[in-house]
Amino acid sequence: MVSFPEKAEDILVKKSSPRLAPQPALIPKKFKKDGQISSSVESILPPAQNRPPSILSSTQPDSLIAQRRTEHGTPLESGIIPTIVKNEREILFEILTEKLPYMTDREKEIAIENLLKLPPGAKRNAFLKVFLIKHKKYAKLDPILVKNQLDEKITWFIENSSKNLKGTIGFFDPFQLIENMSFKDVKYLLDKLNRTDESNLIEELILKFYEGIQSRFNNSSELGNKFGNPINYLIDFLYSDPNFMQYFEKCDVISKHELMDIFADFCADKQINVHDLSTADRFPWDLYLSKKNATNKSGIAVFLRGHEILDNYQEAIEKLNSGAEYCNWIFFITTPLGVLEIGLDKLIQDMEEIGAWVYIVDRLRGIIYGLLKGDDSSKKMRKKENELKNNLNFPLRRLDPQKQFSKYIFDKKFQYKPKNYRIFGVNEYFYRDLDLEFIERDRNNLQYLLFLHKTKGMSLNFVKWATKSLDPDLISGLISAIDSFGSTFKESKGLQEIQYGGFNITFVEGKYIKACLFLKETPSPRLKELLVFAVTRWESLFEKEIKNFSGSLQPFTKKSPEADRLLNQIFLGDYPRFKVDDVIRILPLPI
Repeated sequence: MVSFPEKAEDILVKKSSPRLAPQPALIPKKFKKDGQISSSVESILPPAQNRPPSILSSTQPDSLIAQRRTEHGTPLESGIIPTIVKNEREILFEILTEKLPYMTDREKEIAIENLLKLPPGAKRNAFLKVFLIKHKKYAKLDPILVKNQLDEKITWFIENSSKNLKGTIGFFDPFQLIENMSFKDVKYLLDKLNRTDESNLIEELILKFYEGIQSRFNNSSELGNKFGNPINYLIDFLYSDPNFMQYFEKCDVISKHELMDIFADFCADKQINVHDLSTADRFPWDLYLSKKNATNKSGIAVFLRGHEILDNYQEAIEKLNSGAEYCNWIFFITTPLGVLEIGLDKLIQDMEEIGAWVYIVDRLRGIIYGLLKGDDSSKKMRKKENELKNNLNFPLRRLDPQKQFSKYIFDKKFQYKPKNYRIFGVNEYFYRDLDLEFIERDRNNLQYLLFLHKTKGMSLNFVKWATKSLDPDLISGLISAIDSFGSTFKESKGLQEIQYGGFNITFVEGKYIKACLFLKETPSPRLKELLVFAVTRWESLFEKEIKNFSGSLQPFTKKSPEADRLLNQIFLGDYPRFKVDDVIRILPLPI
């Protein structure tokens, strides 16, 4: 059994600087000590007969040291060519440069320092041998190399699934989902395959996972018959596990107000006027659209996000049907999660039956997909059309042919070709950071978020976005203030606002908790929506802990990192994004 210095196996990863491209085998001046004679140079390598050919790869086992022991200096005027004898440090540097070419100079120095701390002889020989064997795979950790290997593996999946995927685009790309997973969840994927890997490079873990899926699919005729192609198997592996649902739901972390704003910008670029109907009690739709041209067409739009679609889908169809009596067109807008929840085939069938236009807003990629092109309504009544027009407010956008309103890309390649869309499949568009201007204003408005137990009044979760801490006395007084508003929560549909302690505080009451959102200014409609959404998601995350609550906060503290990530994701959009132009990242240890 070889004895290692502390953390010797992790020298390269845990103490390394950012990885660079392969460096030429040059010896820094600090390693050159002219005139010094190496003591026991041969002792730093294992006996010739025991040297693994995969490491030293030489037909003459001793040639590596023999060639590196001396080098020729610059010829003198006398014609004599001096011989420079290199010391052990210098030779070790050369060996590491040749055998582990992707190490930086700093990493080599660290490795050499650890080698030289060991006494000469068998212990140092054994350590060097094991060190080279273990870190021979270090070349695999080169970012460019790993990226190329990942590309090759993904290409294999696509080529072996091309019969089903040719000419299609998927709302959920399994490869992009995996690339955006946390280190912890990628490790979990490997564990599910009964594979282990000690790498701290997340891309190498992903590569190992793809290799595992590939191996399972190739070696099982049962999987081949059941799924047909490896991408279908990969998708099922992810979607069938509730632990990964959070990655499917990320595309749905969007307020209805934000969704309407995105679509209003899209319409403005097409010179279509948009009016807000969401606050009009008289009409059940969200937007009214009108296009001033020779035909003077108009339409109404209904929006549903994925997390609310199952409960409200039938009602939405009824709203669209009734809207056909007031205008020429009816529009239904949802998110990729909405398609996933309803089912693509059912959505297409239902919307074709009523002649609706259908658009899918993908906030993670900044894309609007045109799924269905609707029909002109045959039910429109002039009286109802005029009734609606006479009750419109000012348009949300002032049309300007010279101005580009939308930051979103409209997918023209597949537009209005429903057979070209898939719920799961390869997507040629990549995730990108894209926020509307009012979102930044909302972020700057955020101060604190407090979750209280509904009946016991204890603080269960607290998020601090402001730079200053919140006064405990203010929180104590706030709880009393909340109690005084308790009877009005239901009357205001769960929302209430007060001015308290210099903050604008918005309340919402959930099934188990009361939430208090501290703001600098009056909340936007978007922030109000997000607060309601946050309470629903938080209660779902902690439902078991709340039902079994006995006064101890330990169960909530234990899951507080997970809760903080959820709430930051909802209010800040704070989660990792994969950018195709990035150099593959070396991520930290799992948290």
